[in-house]
Amino acid sequence: FLARLGCRSIGVDSSPAALEIARARAVGAGVDFRLADATELPLADGTIDFAMDRGCFHVIDRQQRGDYARELHRVLRPGARFMLRGAAADDDEEGVIAVDAAEIDRVFIPQGFSRGPVVPLVMVAVSGVLAGNLAILMRNR
Repeated sequence: FLARLGCRSIGVDSSPAALEIARARAVGAGVDFRLADATELPLADGTIDFAMDRGCFHVIDRQQRGDYARELHRVLRPGARFMLRGAAADDDEEGVIAVDAAEIDRVFIPQGFSRGPVVPLVMVAVSGVLAGNLAILMRNR
C-alpha cells in the first residue's frame, strides 16, 4: 500500500514462503523485500522514517522482545514513528503473546520510545478473526 503511494518501502520477513506471497501481492509496486530476522534487520542505523509491524511482535518470545525493540531503535531515525499491531490476548496453541499497553511499555519505553494510546481492533485472517491492539510509538532519542 505505502509503496503504491510512492513511499520507498522495504518488506522484511524470516519466512521465504511469506516473502513469496508478499512479492506476488506487490508486483509492480517497487518494494524491496529482504529475508531476515526481526532482531537483526539488514538496514543501516537511523535510516528509517516509519516502520510497521503487522503481527511480528506477538509471536516473538518475551526473552527476545527487548532485542526486537533495540533493533527498531537502531534503524529508526529520532522522531520516527512505529505502528505496532498484534493480538490482544495470549494463544498458547498458536505461540501468540499478547500485545497490550503493559507489555508495550515494558519492552519499548526502556529502549527510548514513547507511545500514544493502545486502540482495540479486530484482525481478520483466513483462519478467522482475532481481537487485537494497535499502537503508534515514536523513537525519542
